[in-house]
Amino acid sequence: MNNAELHIPLAKAIQQLREGSIHALRLIANETDLVMDAIAAAAGNYIAAAGGVVFNKENEILFIFRRGMWDLPKGKIDAGETAEAAAVREIMEETGLDKVTLDYHLMDTYHIYDEAGRTILKRTFWYRMHADKQPLLGQLEEGITEAAWKAANGLDEVYNNTHENIKLVLEAALKVSNP
Repeated sequence: MNNAELHIPLAKAIQQLREGSIHALRLIANETDLVMDAIAAAAGNYIAAAGGVVFNKENEILFIFRRGMWDLPKGKIDAGETAEAAAVREIMEETGLDKVTLDYHLMDTYHIYDEAGRTILKRTFWYRMHADKQPLLGQLEEGITEAAWKAANGLDEVYNNTHENIKLVLEAALKVSNP
């Protein structure tokens, strides 16, 4: 299927995701909370996660390589944990950084996927962050085979092998000068 605009009921779109007849669903809405509530109800399962775009003083961005693609570090928010605290914790766990500083909230993304026959709606809270350039160590138990700093002005390798939502987050982070 190409990127042509297609209007179908939400429940039908989620069913098509489950069946594999469509591989992605992009929603544009003014009333985001109402749409997300409807998706969560249709999907039946909701996960909240947090992560960040981490810059160093050399204007490099921190990436992880997981499941054959470049990604940004992120993970599930634990019970009782704030999104900000989860973002910092997950980045440190997934990359081996010993200190990272949160600058500000960038945006939220939503991702719908199928896992073991269950449709999951995942909301990720994204933050712009900074850290000193430190040695990195990917969290192998999470399937992260590499953690790397990449020059912000040379991300072709990343853009050619990452998820669409990650491209949106990177574009938002790159619009603002490095702290």
